Amino acid sequence: MRIVEGGAIEDITLDLTLKDGSMLVTGYNGIINLPDGNLRAVLRGNLVTLQAMGLSLGALGSFAIDGSLKLGKGWSLHDLKLALDVPDMDAALFSALWPSWAAQKTRDWVVANIPAGRVRQSRLTLAADLNAAEDVRKIYGIEGDINLRDATVLWHKDALPLTNVDADLRITADEFSASFLAGRINDLAVQRGRLVIAPMLEDLNKNVAVNLTAKGGLATALQVVQQAGMSRFGGINLGKADASGQVEFTMRVDIPIEGDNPPRPEKTAVMLRQLDASISAGALRNLPNQLSIDDAELVINIADDLSQIIGTAAVYGAPGEFSLQIDHANNQVELTGQVPSSPQLAIAIGALTGVDVAGSIGGK
Repeated sequence: MRIVEGGAIEDITLDLTLKDGSMLVTGYNGIINLPDGNLRAVLRGNLVTLQAMGLSLGALGSFAIDGSLKLGKGWSLHDLKLALDVPDMDAALFSALWPSWAAQKTRDWVVANIPAGRVRQSRLTLAADLNAAEDVRKIYGIEGDINLRDATVLWHKDALPLTNVDADLRITADEFSASFLAGRINDLAVQRGRLVIAPMLEDLNKNVAVNLTAKGGLATALQVVQQAGMSRFGGINLGKADASGQVEFTMRVDIPIEGDNPPRPEKTAVMLRQLDASISAGALRNLPNQLSIDDAELVINIADDLSQIIGTAAVYGAPGEFSLQIDHANNQVELTGQVPSSPQLAIAIGALTGVDVAGSIGGK
């Protein structure tokens, strides 16, 4: 403490070292061990400068903070400016340390939907007025790059989780985004993807926009498509279909963030906006009218206004080629199929119609 002429305190320096400590964090289960840490801060006038603050969290990681804040009347906090460096930290703890007053809806989504993983080599800067009026946003500046590794992401609460996720997270005042570098959904390998929440800071009604490109088992892909909001297609109940084969697909989904305040006029459901897929060696069973599809080599494009399926497959055991186009805006369907003459198709048509059919049937 430095005291100048007249007894006035010019500045105060605080230098602390912590050993064998512990702490509790709201929203994080269990006691967090703090093997060691340090804090050095200087108070000069109404400005507190945090020159260094670092905590070791044992197996949960470590972090360092520097910055400043101004003290107002009654020791109220103004103009908080912090820079957070995280060499390594448990992802769930990182989310729990995110203050509840900072972009609450986005924070709550992150806490609920990224339950496991590690945050590595990351930096976040924040500027806020904690004494702002009730109806004024406290944060006026935020920017950060966060590297998420070997994480679990619940992209939708009722969906199969994304596991083994490596993603680069970017935080700005405009949006929160995660660019997926790797991950898995059961036997699907996620090749790339992006998740965006915008606007980032405003607590408005908003969606999580998810884009994923993955490759792997067709059966799992059908589950993902259903969880993305498409339960039926072309009269086929996807939940009842028995599928096998391989697929590579890209999908775009909008997912409403729950707990809207104020509530939306109507509850918005998960909505599949676009699906592009390529199926190889595909097979579908348990379809309407005992329909069976084998050896499917298909290209599928599904969108809000127009959907198409083009390719070859054995239908009722008869190989052929076809194209299906659905104009959703005008409620029109165009189907073209060409099947070489086949005894299998004759048998299938006989079974469907109850007419005894002999020989072969084919045509366009």
